[in-house]
Amino acid sequence: MIFRALDSDGDFTFGRGRQNYLRRVEAIRADIRTALLLFLRDAFWDMDSGIDWWNLCGGRQPRAQADLLSQTRRTILSREGVTQINFFDVVYTPGSRNLSIQYSVSTVYSGILEDIIDGDPFAFSDSSGNFLVDENSNYLVPNDA
Repeated sequence: MIFRALDSDGDFTFGRGRQNYLRRVEAIRADIRTALLLFLRDAFWDMDSGIDWWNLCGGRQPRAQADLLSQTRRTILSREGVTQINFFDVVYTPGSRNLSIQYSVSTVYSGILEDIIDGDPFAFSDSSGNFLVDENSNYLVPNDA
């Protein structure tokens, strides 16, 4: 498997030829990371891909935690090269909007891949915590602009 390398912000890298591509287990890691941080309906070429972060983290649904675990599991298992999930955990803290995803998977390369993704799925916000992107992916003008 080959996957384009990611920079520290999770964006694809360019301009370094073959060094911009990851192979084998590192490619699987980048693919999983990219898929887990993708918002539902955010990719115009595949409107069913992504996780419904808006409703699962921003909403007040009683089943949100179970659905969050289910969508995370489905997303990890759907990635090329993943043969099984050995362990995964998702913790979302609404007050700080911190998200932590920890997982361990077996791969087609006879290895175990472990990773932790920490961050804010709603990083598009102003200094008051107001979203700069709505649930339809429309950009909003920040209050502190």
